[in-house]
Amino acid sequence: MRETVYVETTIPSAYVSVRTDAGSVYRRDATREWWTQQSSRFSLRTSQAVVDEIKAGIWPGQDEAASLIADLPQLEINEEVVAIAESYIRHMLMPAGATGDALHLATACVHEVDYLLTWNI
Repeated sequence: MRETVYVETTIPSAYVSVRTDAGSVYRRDATREWWTQQSSRFSLRTSQAVVDEIKAGIWPGQDEAASLIADLPQLEINEEVVAIAESYIRHMLMPAGATGDALHLATACVHEVDYLLTWNI
């Protein structure tokens, strides 16, 4: 059985980035390289939270980013996931303003995925 990877919002966003600063270009190129050369080695997963974040607002590449993850199985965001995300924030393990990040981490942990793929540090 292949190892699982939770694809967080920054990955499809980086994949379609049109920004020209050095950091954005590096993240875009590295993301595309990983996606084309490595992603098939894993069982990719995402969540409705990622889909919702990608759909938020209007930005260049949004439709392509959404289609990149459209066929990925979605991990359930249930009461346990939400409670753990809130605990991460309450215990200052994750920034209070980054509830999405805490939710992604909690989703990956509750569903016991092997890797959380993100550009967040």
